[in-house]
Amino acid sequence: MSLRSGKEYKSQARMSETEEAASRNSVANESVSVADLLKLLMEERKLRAEEEQRRAVREQETREAERRQREEEKQREQETREAERRQREEEKQREQETREAERRQREEEKQRQAERERQARDEWKAQFEMVARLAQDGRNREGEQTGRILKEAEAKVAKLTERDDIEAYLATFERTMTAYEVNRQRWVYKLAPQLSGKAQQAYAAMSSEEAVDYERVKAAILKRYDINEETYRLRFRSVMKSLDESHREVAVRVKDLAKKWLKQQATAEAVVEVVAQEQLLNTLPSNVRVWVRERKPTTCLEAGQLADDYAQARRQAGLESKREDVKMGKEGSSLVLAAKARGVSAKNQQGPGM
Repeated sequence: MSLRSGKEYKSQARMSETEEAASRNSVANESVSVADLLKLLMEERKLRAEEEQRRAVREQETREAERRQREEEKQREQETREAERRQREEEKQREQETREAERRQREEEKQRQAERERQARDEWKAQFEMVARLAQDGRNREGEQTGRILKEAEAKVAKLTERDDIEAYLATFERTMTAYEVNRQRWVYKLAPQLSGKAQQAYAAMSSEEAVDYERVKAAILKRYDINEETYRLRFRSVMKSLDESHREVAVRVKDLAKKWLKQQATAEAVVEVVAQEQLLNTLPSNVRVWVRERKPTTCLEAGQLADDYAQARRQAGLESKREDVKMGKEGSSLVLAAKARGVSAKNQQGPGM
């Protein structure tokens, strides 16, 4: 309103100045005609109309400026209220999130507590079950141990005699121990009291450490009876079917001999070496074959090299023998000639009369 009053005041002041100027002009120009006066009046009205128009425009601009100002103030107030509303909503959202986080934390803590309690119950249950299982296992072991002791006491074989076949005896012993589920570590203690003769001597000759191992005891006994891989090889090659023996029984015997012969060969390549070496030895003369076998070659190539060494050594020995015979022949001829010469000399010394 103050802006509008100032503008109206200025407009009135300008009008007053115009009227004063017109009065001065009318006094100074008293001789002006009516037409000029009308013209002046028209100009004055025109000026007043223009002034009114300018004033209306200024008032319109003023009102528009005031309207924009009010709208801006209203917009600022609205923005302020909106900002305050958003701030209140954000604070409310933060409080809600805080309460939700606290609620989740309480639930998680509750779950952790429940999990700890469940684990404690499970541990207690597991410990209880373990104690119960140990107790039951102890009772079961006691029962099993008692059963094993009774079974072991029943597991017996007859004492070995000179008429018994040592391989059949040991096979019967092993099957008996297996049938009665005797611990393999105790087989020696069951076998030793039943030994006699060469088997007992072989066992007695073993060291204390070796005498508790059944496999070593068995190997020592078979060695004392001169039963080895070569024995099984010869048996394998000389298998014949008896009249009271079925073909299936022969097949079982052949397979058993093959296993015993090739028992020490862990791979197919090792089996190939054994078979190839056997075939090579069969091609050699008997004296060379015996000599090579005594050297115990491990491969077919090694056996072949030993046979070549033997042949070369014999050739060298033959040449040396021939040279020695030639030398001995020459020395013998010299001795004969010397003897003859000594005889002639002796006759000459005796003279014709003798």
